[in-house]
Amino acid sequence: VTFSSFVSESGALDGLAIYNGTQVDLNPLVVLTGTVSGPVTYTSSAPGGELTFAFNSDDFVNAAGWVATLGCEPQQVNPVCATNLSPADE
Repeated sequence: VTFSSFVSESGALDGLAIYNGTQVDLNPLVVLTGTVSGPVTYTSSAPGGELTFAFNSDDFVNAAGWVATLGCEPQQVNPVCATNLSPADE
């Protein structure tokens, strides 16, 4: 994901946590809050390439939010080579 802009209330009140993989746990890849100068890119290293987003906010201050682009790249697959092949029956 690439953020071209990000503006939220600074501090712990508003923030976007990005997690590597499908689980929301105690160790986010990053927590964005306040103003983040872009563009900035975060890439998953999870086996399936997933990122999980969790946005927390109060209702006191409204900010511009964010503009982000999601991208996907094909996973590299190591080919499996068969041995001892014989012609198929016709």
